Amino acid sequence: MRLPILVYGVLYVVLEMVGHALETVGWRRVTPLHVASALVDALLAIVMAIAVLVLWDVGRRRWGPAFRAWQARQVAAPEEPREALGVPSWRPESEPPSPPLAVAATPRTGTYGTTGHGRRFREDPGHLL
Repeated sequence: MRLPILVYGVLYVVLEMVGHALETVGWRRVTPLHVASALVDALLAIVMAIAVLVLWDVGRRRWGPAFRAWQARQVAAPEEPREALGVPSWRPESEPPSPPLAVAATPRTGTYGTTGHGRRFREDPGHLL
């Protein structure tokens, strides 16, 4: 029962893709070359979808048992406390680390080129935003 529904669905998708491609050309200007191009594009999309499904199935069959065995090992393995790893220093021990260089800050003049003096907006009732 599933196979006829699947075949009908694939044919429906192919016809819809062909119809859309021919509609973009314009029904009055359709040539046999446009029909062939639309069919090839639709069938290429269907073949690519089938290829992805086959690749997924082959990968599931090939790597499924190994993945399930790895998961079982991970669940069954007891969690062992680990020691900290020692990391050797790349700096020589004889010289102290150099202090960071000081950079002079630029004087602030306000935001967006305005001066920092005074209020930015008037407080008169008619001039508020």
